[in-house]
Amino acid sequence: MIYENSRYEFDKVVMVCDHAGRSNPAVYVSPDVDQQSFYFEFVTTHSGLRLDVLAHQVYGDAEKWWVIARANPEVFYPDNIPMGTSLRIPYAV
Repeated sequence: MIYENSRYEFDKVVMVCDHAGRSNPAVYVSPDVDQQSFYFEFVTTHSGLRLDVLAHQVYGDAEKWWVIARANPEVFYPDNIPMGTSLRIPYAV
């Protein structure tokens, strides 16, 4: 739920399905025209994988977990990703 006076109050909200097929609201982030281009690699999650661990493995910095989270808006709980989930890993071109 997007509450009044939240930082997402005026953003576009879309419905996305989670791994169980349930619809959930998510904030749509529209890229700016002048943003850098990216290419994506895909990783299939295994037991115990978290976004901070994955960010450390691919970027060398666990604090960049949000980069992966932003590329995967359908993942609602970055500390509890179901095994077998395919994640997009963005790399700048």
